[in-house]
Amino acid sequence: MHSLSARWIPAHERGKFMVSYHGLAIGSALNYPLGGLLITSLGWEYVFYFTGGLSVVWSCAWWFLVHDSPAQHPHITTYEREYLEQSLGKSVEQKKV
Repeated sequence: MHSLSARWIPAHERGKFMVSYHGLAIGSALNYPLGGLLITSLGWEYVFYFTGGLSVVWSCAWWFLVHDSPAQHPHITTYEREYLEQSLGKSVEQKKV
């Protein structure tokens, strides 16, 4: 995630993004009460079915929507790509180490 944010989030916005990414544990906060509701209404097995199914949906969305860099994204506008590349500047190493 850090590598992806280095290639997509401008340096002046990266701090806010990482705080929201790491600091907002919405998934965990919702998982416990929702798990309790699933257990009481359907049974303990359905907690695993629900979280597993949600993980598959999330993984598929990530596979199709997330790209390594703005230059590789097929649906980004030219303006957005140029803005990101210009604002990122030389903060990301271009060659693999």
